[in-house]
Amino acid sequence: MFQQRKLTVLLSLFCLILLLTACGEKNVPASPTEEIKTSSINKEKTEKSVEKVEEEQIESDSKQQASTVTSQANQSENKEPAVKDSSDGSTNTNDSKVDSNQTSEVSKSSEATKPASTNTPPVTNSPPATSPSKPAATSPATGTETKTSPVQEQKPAASLTLSITGPKDRGTILPASKVTIQGDDTIFAVLLRIAKQKGIQLETRGSGATAYVEGIDNIYEFDYGMKSGWVFTHNGVSITKSIGTIKVKDGDRIECFYNE
Repeated sequence: MFQQRKLTVLLSLFCLILLLTACGEKNVPASPTEEIKTSSINKEKTEKSVEKVEEEQIESDSKQQASTVTSQANQSENKEPAVKDSSDGSTNTNDSKVDSNQTSEVSKSSEATKPASTNTPPVTNSPPATSPSKPAATSPATGTETKTSPVQEQKPAASLTLSITGPKDRGTILPASKVTIQGDDTIFAVLLRIAKQKGIQLETRGSGATAYVEGIDNIYEFDYGMKSGWVFTHNGVSITKSIGTIKVKDGDRIECFYNE
């Protein structure tokens, strides 16, 4: 008896376990992907229903507006014509003005209540026609305005003529040559510059009021006697003072020669 009871208890427990497992399989929650699909389907259905309701409402509004416009137009047509004034023969146009104002207000209200889904092209104000203006005179090459400026003639640089002549047995050392004047040149400064340019040997001492020429082209004072030496003339006039103090100007003629 005890063993039978034991078997019955075991069988009942086994049956309970089977029942519990079956119930657990039935109550397994759905996967997240299935939940997302169902939610998206429900959203689409609700959106479609909302769109249908909106379309029906828009159609009804447009029909009501059209009916009101036609009724008002019929009322304006059935009004009495303008009455002539006996005093000055002018017609009373107040009624026509009122009708035109009413129709314009109706058209504005109908345009304002149009559904937003209709795409109307934007109205652009065309610019007023302007008379073409005459273009400014431009150069064909660059297209920029050209201004004629007077041609300025360049003056030639100031210059003088310088020549160097040695003793009779040596002759001309430097023929008459033009030398450009620079700033406040003196005869001494011009002589130093031309000797350097032409490669002529020149030996001097002092500067300014004490400037003195001792030898040119290796010919020195006293080489041809006690009174021999280098002298200068300025525009044909003998110089009695230092050549370092005499300033030159354009067109001067300087002659340097050896006095035997």
